[in-house]
Amino acid sequence: MYFMKNFVLAVKCDGKILREKKDIVYMPFGKEYSLLLKNLSSQKASVSIEIDGQDVLNGSKLIINANSEIELERYLKDLDKGNKFKFVEFTDDIKNHRGRKISDGIVKISYRFEKYYKPLEWYWNINQNINYPLTTFPAIYLKDTYISNSNYMDSSSTTLKSMSISNCACSLDSFNDNGITVPGSISEQKFKQATIGELEDQEYVITLQLKGRKNESEVKQPLTVDMKLVCITCGKSNKSVSKFCSNCGTSLEII
Repeated sequence: MYFMKNFVLAVKCDGKILREKKDIVYMPFGKEYSLLLKNLSSQKASVSIEIDGQDVLNGSKLIINANSEIELERYLKDLDKGNKFKFVEFTDDIKNHRGRKISDGIVKISYRFEKYYKPLEWYWNINQNINYPLTTFPAIYLKDTYISNSNYMDSSSTTLKSMSISNCACSLDSFNDNGITVPGSISEQKFKQATIGELEDQEYVITLQLKGRKNESEVKQPLTVDMKLVCITCGKSNKSVSKFCSNCGTSLEII
């Protein structure tokens, strides 16, 4: 699980959270997966999601309530159903047909939090017998197309307005070209349109790489966070949270 600024991104496969290693997540080719998004802030979050450079929300933003989570398992071309995310090997046939993108294998999450406003506080003017607010704030709401998982919150429809999202500049060598995400089986995960207040100016970005090979060997099974780590020196199994082998002291985080 990748944590940054009160937000968590994790990749799930076969119902289990996968372990990431220096922003890289390994999973077998041909597997369907989902994205677990956790908002640990006390404010709502507006989230954009790109996979392989494609906006998988189809121009919308995903609202995640304060201290809540959503597991996104599909492309959002329709609110009622769509194709699941499926990770496949980047073959020569795929390369010849669609070409290779610098963003292949990259999951990019961009998010901004809703602005926080203090509630109005009133004081009493003794001379005029009138209440005055100590603080005021504008009741402004962004008019955008937002969506939320219908299992998590109620919502109302809005109109469309674009929001700018900064690009993530990375070099070609930092990207994985072994696999891409394609439409998988049909999911009936449902969403609704929703509203959110004015957003903070600060935007945060999390990126993860998906790979189907590790040290030139194809990944046979997902590497989950609860899977024990086997020492390459003595072969002893260690707890998933261990950094060094409890038997011989070898580092369990091999680059």
